[in-house]
Amino acid sequence: MKSFLRATVCIHYLSANKSRYMKNLSLVLLIIFAIAAFSCKKTHENSAGNLALLQHKWMLVSHNGEALRYVGSAADYYNFSTDNFLYLYINKNYDTMAYVLLPDNKTLSFYPVVNGVRINLATNYDIKVLDDHRLIIGTNLSLLPNMLDSLKR
Repeated sequence: MKSFLRATVCIHYLSANKSRYMKNLSLVLLIIFAIAAFSCKKTHENSAGNLALLQHKWMLVSHNGEALRYVGSAADYYNFSTDNFLYLYINKNYDTMAYVLLPDNKTLSFYPVVNGVRINLATNYDIKVLDDHRLIIGTNLSLLPNMLDSLKR
């Protein structure tokens, strides 16, 4: 009889606290979900998102090469247009290049343009930083000097 009474009391205790346990569990899961959802860093994994971030007029902050360091003036810019041409104005000189964002979303291929026609001789640059306000691209090739361009909007 005592064991039956103990089992009955335990079952009653568990059923009475089950709703409290479920509420607490629900609250904990809700907090975990909220932290996971809002603490994730904003990334642009698809090329359309990266392309949309890239295709703007950027002010040149600096251009760093092996033997050259140029600090951009207020007039200097890189204009990544939606027609996949890059229009540059650096140190009172204009230039035009074609560009392609590769499927890895981390590599930009630049092509020379001669008489309005793209020449298929690409130079690849790695995208080091790309966000709403900054673009930093650089080379990591042993054949070319390490170059790094820093741009801002």
